[in-house]
Amino acid sequence: PMIASSMGVTSTLALQIAGIAGGLIDQQVFGLNKRTEQYGPRMNDLQISGSSYGSPIPRVWGTYRLPGNIIWSSDLAEHTRTTSSGGGKGGGGGGSSYTEYWYSASFALAVCQGPIAAISKIWADNKLIYNLSDNASAATKEASIALSSSITGFLGTSDQPPSSLLQSHIGVSRTPAYRNVAYVIFNDFNLENWGNRIPSFNFEVIQNGEYTGTGYASAPIAVSAII
Repeated sequence: PMIASSMGVTSTLALQIAGIAGGLIDQQVFGLNKRTEQYGPRMNDLQISGSSYGSPIPRVWGTYRLPGNIIWSSDLAEHTRTTSSGGGKGGGGGGSSYTEYWYSASFALAVCQGPIAAISKIWADNKLIYNLSDNASAATKEASIALSSSITGFLGTSDQPPSSLLQSHIGVSRTPAYRNVAYVIFNDFNLENWGNRIPSFNFEVIQNGEYTGTGYASAPIAVSAII
C-alpha cells in the first residue's frame, strides 16, 4: 500500500509538470503570434444638427467680424488611423496595434447680406485659421492658401450660381443659389482638432474696398468714412 500510494503521488506530480510544460510550450509557440488590437472611441451618431431657422441676415458696412450660421451640412464622414508597434522581424509574431477614429464634414455657413468684396480672415473657435493680410507671417499665408483649396466663398451677388458641391449632395433642382447672401462652403473639413464637431466660425468681412482676387481687400473702407 505504501508503494502504491507513492506511485500515485509520483504520477500526479508528473501530470502537473507535464501540464505546466505544455502551457509554457503553448505560450512559446502560439503566444508569440498573438497580436493585441485596441480601438479608440467611436461616434455612434454621424448626423449633424446646428442650423438656426429664422436667424437674421446681418448687413455689413466697411470691415466687420461676425459669426456664421450653418445653412447646410453633410453627415460626418468616418476615417481611421492605425499605428502598430512590436512584433518579430519581418512583421511576424506578437506586437500590438491601435486604431483611432476621426471625422470630417462638408458644410455651408451664411455670413451676411451681399454683395461683399472679400472675406479676409476666418476663425474657428476663436483660433485664426485663415489670414492673407499683409502683416500675416509666411507660415500663416502658406497654411491659409492650403486651407483655401477646400473652401469656396460666394460673395452674395444677385446672379451667383448654385454650388456644385451642394448640388451633388442635395440635387440640382433642389439646391438654392442663396443669391444676395454671402456664404462659405467647407468641403470635407477635418474636425479632428475640434473635438470631431463643427467649431464656431467667425469671419472678417470686407463690404467694400479694392479686391485683389486673392480673398483679401488691401484698402477697405472704414465705417467712419461711410457714416
